[in-house]
Amino acid sequence: MAHFVSNGDGLVVTVDSESGDVQWIQNYNSPVVAMYIWQREGLRKVPLTNVAVETLRYLTFMSGEVGRITQWKYPFPKEKKPKNKLM
Repeated sequence: MAHFVSNGDGLVVTVDSESGDVQWIQNYNSPVVAMYIWQREGLRKVPLTNVAVETLRYLTFMSGEVGRITQWKYPFPKEKKPKNKLM
């Protein structure tokens, strides 16, 4: 998964990094500076990419044929697993 946020207005877009399918869109109307996932051992920070408000809105709402994109055709960097586990 790839997470894109516009930290100016709180728009968050989650995209499947293999297929390019948009999985989730949410606007929090407040700056987003970090995302976390709850796991057994506690909260874990999720990597995200900050994008300009105008760019993320254009990619999400204007570049699709019907006014809202459902699949991104851009190459995503491969996800890497950490080499060392924190104890």
